[in-house]
Amino acid sequence: MKKLILKKVIKLGLYFFSVLHISCSKDMLNNNIAISSLSNSNILDTSSTMSGLSDTSQYSHNSALSRKGFVELIDQIQKTDHTRKYVFDNIYETSKLSLANQTWPTDRTLIFKDLLIESLRFFLFQKDVEANLYLTDVKIKLLRLSGSFVKSDEYIFMTNTPSHGKDFDMLTAYSIIRPYIDIDSQTKIDNWLIKKAAFHNKEKIRNNNWDIIKYALDLHTNLIMNDQIKINANIKMIETYLQNQTRFDGVGVDLYDRDAFAYHIYNLRFISECFKLICINQQSNEKVDELFNKESNAFKSFKTVYGGTLIDQLKLLDNALLGNVKHLEFLRTEWEQDMSKIGLFKGSGAATYMFDVLSYTAKDYVKNIEDKMQSNLNKPSIIRFINKFGATSFSDKRKEKEAGIIVYKIDRVNKYFVPTKEVFLSPGKYTAEDLKNVGLVYMALGEFKSNIGGFAIPSNKYNVTIYDKSDFTGNFKSVSSFDHFFIYFPNNKYVTSADKERISKWDKKTLSIVIDKIE
Repeated sequence: MKKLILKKVIKLGLYFFSVLHISCSKDMLNNNIAISSLSNSNILDTSSTMSGLSDTSQYSHNSALSRKGFVELIDQIQKTDHTRKYVFDNIYETSKLSLANQTWPTDRTLIFKDLLIESLRFFLFQKDVEANLYLTDVKIKLLRLSGSFVKSDEYIFMTNTPSHGKDFDMLTAYSIIRPYIDIDSQTKIDNWLIKKAAFHNKEKIRNNNWDIIKYALDLHTNLIMNDQIKINANIKMIETYLQNQTRFDGVGVDLYDRDAFAYHIYNLRFISECFKLICINQQSNEKVDELFNKESNAFKSFKTVYGGTLIDQLKLLDNALLGNVKHLEFLRTEWEQDMSKIGLFKGSGAATYMFDVLSYTAKDYVKNIEDKMQSNLNKPSIIRFINKFGATSFSDKRKEKEAGIIVYKIDRVNKYFVPTKEVFLSPGKYTAEDLKNVGLVYMALGEFKSNIGGFAIPSNKYNVTIYDKSDFTGNFKSVSSFDHFFIYFPNNKYVTSADKERISKWDKKTLSIVIDKIE
């Protein structure tokens, strides 16, 4: 018996000295003893009932749930079987497995989801006798990531978009536990995150999704530190980014300048991350609603980002989905033939993650997408589940003032034709002289010449007939629904042969217009 006890003591001692940092030895030793006890109990006993549910007064500021969302979730756990089962299966029980697994993966990002689950287990069940086990375990792992145990900056320097996406699980986990841990641990982890943010902030402005990733990481860090001055500065940078973001037809500069629809998805994913953080910080969706409707108005070399909003970007995505595109990362790439092999809501594609985050500030839009695709998430991700609580929807301001169509004027800028003006036209008849009076047509050598390059026509609300003569004669075309453009951008890789044929017939050809409201 003595030999057996001695062997166990030696084994525990070796583990302790090989892994633990001296400053946290007490926390880790106590936690591992408790974890060992837990491992021998009922980890997989799904018949167990949850105990120690937090009450609504135990809310603390974090980036996972607003106070309103926390109250809603606690209420639903108490009242609905569906919510209670999801929390039991995916947080309460799964966190036991995460806690019992003390192996340290080579890829540090693999533990980020575990950190999030364990932190939620603590936060939602603070009255449980085992709550502090999860709090301590998350703290210890974050300290180790921060370099307190291994003196390395290996995780500060990330070079690819998907890895940055994993950052937010880790940051959210820390935002949950930070108010409950000791000041010394707070300081060490804070300094690590500040160092990470400083590294990314030194990178040059790229005007693509790397910028919004950087802003999202910085905003998340500042929200955790509750630094309102820096948060306000982050929001200003995000506003500037959106000002330079969206072309009138919904194409963002990231898609416009690169070779795959995935960049459109990534961009929306990280913008959505920022929007959730802004909503939680301001306890309102008023600012985010404004940003959804913010029109771009900028020219960057030959790139035109004019007249579009994030709502236009979502409409472009909507059109892609309705075209039965399943795996949007493959759209308009050499892998396009494979795009239906992985379901949008079933695979691990970036589109799935984007919708998970977008659902917090655009719940009606995401629900509408699911209905159209006939794809409901029977087992949503943790983030998607959490984002149901406290979620909001944006309002499309243009719909509120919709009573006609938009006509786009184009002009030559350097060697490219770009949209420079949008003119609102209500139902009626417009001769070349009428169009000249609003700047869409001009006179040259005694003849009318058109500067009309495209239209935005609300679907099935107006019938628009365009003519290539000034008095409703000549060649004509009638349409009741199409999105925006006749314009051909010479550098645009995404214009199809059908687009080019249509463009060649009508680009800068329209000299009179009839707009009839469809009753």
